Amino acid sequence: MQERLRGFASKTWWLVLLLTAAVTVASFRMQPNIMKEFSDRPWGAIFPLLAIAGLLGMWIASARKRDLAAFLSRAFISQAC
Repeated sequence: MQERLRGFASKTWWLVLLLTAAVTVASFRMQPNIMKEFSDRPWGAIFPLLAIAGLLGMWIASARKRDLAAFLSRAFISQAC
């Protein structure tokens, strides 16, 4: 089962990346003040950076078959978004 799930994760991680990008684009279209908020409160940029770090961590950990690290990276993404 572990190998099947690793294969599933490696095939669907691109979907996670695509959906994350789609949600980001939709957010900026639906709420045009987001850029103003980032310029008023630059510390808020840490959250998108954390989401990117989580995506990269998920990809790297999955490729190295480090299941716990991949899981924690996925959890990190959900907390950053």
